[in-house]
Amino acid sequence: MLMQAAQGIAKGDVLQRIAGIGFLVGGIASLAGNVVLRIIAAETPTERGETEPVERIALLVLIMGFWALLVGAVGIYRSLSTGTAAVWARLGFYGILGGTTLATVSLAIDLAASSAAAFWVAAGAITGTSEYAVAVSLNVIANSVFDVTIVGYWLALLALGIGMVLSDTYPRWLGWALLVLSAVVVAVSVPRLFIGSNPTLDIVFAIPAGLTSIWALVLGVWVTRKAW
Repeated sequence: MLMQAAQGIAKGDVLQRIAGIGFLVGGIASLAGNVVLRIIAAETPTERGETEPVERIALLVLIMGFWALLVGAVGIYRSLSTGTAAVWARLGFYGILGGTTLATVSLAIDLAASSAAAFWVAAGAITGTSEYAVAVSLNVIANSVFDVTIVGYWLALLALGIGMVLSDTYPRWLGWALLVLSAVVVAVSVPRLFIGSNPTLDIVFAIPAGLTSIWALVLGVWVTRKAW
């Protein structure tokens, strides 16, 4: 028989208050950053050169979103301290910690490389220069690392969802929602590693990924109200 975590979220718990705010900020930042970046990705190189400052801000917002969600995950990890739920929560938390680290590195590289490449194209620079080739190579590496990170990150969220389902601390429907959304994202992201990005897969990926951000907002509201 599966053991369940009995520890709840107490009123006035400072850690859970911070975790709730983390989920709220993370949900908003990840949703806003992804929407802006997808709009910019559809632009021509010349247009991207003109919107380069906006792209930089969107990447920074997305990075902050990952950090804020990590803060929220700490709250779940600490609230599920016993039984099978705690094992899954621990697995999910450490996976999110690793995923956040890789996402930060890859997005930081992308922040430097893609912006420089787009600026050079917009300025009419020669794309055959060694500097441009290095920027493009770094951009490809950053995107590849990020694609792998997405799979690992949502696998970690899936583990976190299982922990929530097995516990009495959180509403089970929130755990099931995260579990289903994570499974869909992983199922869509794995083929993207082999066949690359295309409009259909991008749309199919964007929907559950965006809903995950909304899930974080809902959980943030629930945790904040519970702990405040």
